[in-house]
Amino acid sequence: MRATSVPLQHGGHAEGPRGRRRPLLCLWGEPLLIPKADLERLFAFGLERYGQNGIQTNGALIDEDHIALFRKYRVHVGFSIDGPGELNRLRWAGSVEATDEATERSIGNLRRLLREGFLPPSSSRSTG
Repeated sequence: MRATSVPLQHGGHAEGPRGRRRPLLCLWGEPLLIPKADLERLFAFGLERYGQNGIQTNGALIDEDHIALFRKYRVHVGFSIDGPGELNRLRWAGSVEATDEATERSIGNLRRLLREGFLPPSSSRSTG
């Protein structure tokens, strides 16, 4: 699958309940598959319009460039991980080995972001 550039358009409201500003949220598929130049355009738009951004990722693809973008554009990073080892195998990466390696990268990147001060704005738990 190849990611492509898309033009930015704004059709929503910048204010949430009680007048609080909402971040631009990137919640579809795996947003870190988007070319970094396009992510930067999205984050720049979100920062200008909303004052912050948010992204939900499995975390396996995070690298130095992503971390720099997260800092520059006030990106709150959420991780989608079901657990270590076999607990995360429903997030299939082609083989058990590849899936386990991706899970370890995800957990390693989560720990790294926490060490570097990327704390979640709030925590939530999903069930299902």
